Amino acid sequence: MKTLIFDLDGTLVDCKKLHQDGFRWAVSRLVPDIDYDDEEVEGLPSTQKIKYLQSKGFKVPENVDELKREHTRAHISEYVKFNGKLSKHFNRLYIDYKLCLASNSRSEFVFKCMNILDLWQFECVYSRDYGPPKPDPWMYNECMRITNNKPTNTIIFEDSPVGIQGAVKTGARVIEIKDSKHLIEVLDEF
Repeated sequence: MKTLIFDLDGTLVDCKKLHQDGFRWAVSRLVPDIDYDDEEVEGLPSTQKIKYLQSKGFKVPENVDELKREHTRAHISEYVKFNGKLSKHFNRLYIDYKLCLASNSRSEFVFKCMNILDLWQFECVYSRDYGPPKPDPWMYNECMRITNNKPTNTIIFEDSPVGIQGAVKTGARVIEIKDSKHLIEVLDEF
């Protein structure tokens, strides 16, 4: 294997709850009687979550996304912490592999997390700001193009059903991750 592609939320950092709480907080401010299951929209960017809920008949305004981002900015430090073990793994992996990051989060959030984690060893970083979000395989394919590798030489680390669906479409090997602790366990054996 030559290229390792990492998702961010739920893989490098455990922000699933931050995003769920932020989205639910924002939606409840504007649509007080809304009821949905977080897993229905798990892994989707906020704009797609809004469209999904609108398709179910809820009158969710587009500015929910901005409210959610405000909530996320205010609470990021409660969820994202420097992880020495993860840092050591990345310093080790960087020697032999081309590392990439592919996230459905916005670039602003991705780079704040990279800063907190002090992870800058990536050959390329893609977020939904640069192209189609997952489950579209575009960002994974771009990572392989930038690193000049094929799916047969690539491993993708993903946690969400949406991300896994996109990763599988590339033909690369996909390792399903439960959370950042599980990723470290997987990397311990790598």
